[in-house]
Amino acid sequence: MAVNAMRSKLVSMIETQQVTDAQTVTANLDTRGASWATIFVHFSAEETTDATAASYSILSSDTTVVTEFVTLQAIQTFAQTGTGKLIRLEVDCKKNKRYLRLSLKTGTGAGSNNQLGAFALLSRQASEPASTTDLINDTTDYFVHQL
Repeated sequence: MAVNAMRSKLVSMIETQQVTDAQTVTANLDTRGASWATIFVHFSAEETTDATAASYSILSSDTTVVTEFVTLQAIQTFAQTGTGKLIRLEVDCKKNKRYLRLSLKTGTGAGSNNQLGAFALLSRQASEPASTTDLINDTTDYFVHQL
């Protein structure tokens, strides 16, 4: 009998960084072998003096070519952001293509500055890692692209 943790893999998507007024940050996630992806977006600091909130979208593709991604989840506004907020996004990978693309955009207006990062937990893996060392990805199978 397998331990559930052995069928999961933690992947860093976006290193924590300062994102300013209306800036977009994106990252691709290779979901090969996983049936489910849980994406976490962490807001470690926020300075917003206007009412425009941060937003996100999720796209999918067979390759990492930017122009081939199709929208899974259209642009959605985060209900609440703020210092210490952790937001969870769930994606069923069985129904989608191999790569997911997370796109995060900060609000607009003076003072719309956020420190944010993102990571994902790939679960229900088709094959189990050979050891606990393989539970955390140590190779770059994603990239971060700032527009």
